[in-house]
Amino acid sequence: MRPILSSLALPLACCGLAACATNSSPARPKAAPADVDRIVYEVGPCHGTCPVYSVSIVADGITYFEGRQHTATNGRAPAEGTPMLFSAVRDSLAAVRPSESETISHPQCQTYATDQQVVTVTWMGSNRAPVSLAFDLGCRDERYGEIRKSLAAARRLLPIDTLVGRVTEF
Repeated sequence: MRPILSSLALPLACCGLAACATNSSPARPKAAPADVDRIVYEVGPCHGTCPVYSVSIVADGITYFEGRQHTATNGRAPAEGTPMLFSAVRDSLAAVRPSESETISHPQCQTYATDQQVVTVTWMGSNRAPVSLAFDLGCRDERYGEIRKSLAAARRLLPIDTLVGRVTEF
């Protein structure tokens, strides 16, 4: 009996250690709730020749660009999109999605540059009312730095430059 127990001791010990192992994968960034199935990213006018446009992307990747002013493509046109792109855009904006629609502009900003564009992102889902964030790019307060970074990251992900006709950053 003793030889049988000693021959089982090593395999049982290995199984016991494997059961205690922890998952060491890195923490993932916060993802937007799955109830979002459409995102509209709009850039408004400035006092000059800034491009004015909107991009709409849905969960299945269908994407449309609408050039309104100072863009290479005027009117509505299909744009490249995939479900993976939708997820990437949704996740890049997750940290700044408000629970209720919100506008951040001159009254809330201590450091403010006039005549800048307003970027409005609207999150839509079949199970809830749309929620928007309108951010005036003239607002230069450090406390809104995360919003600026998230909007810029989403803008870089979207297929905009060829439809606008130039690379635009903010």
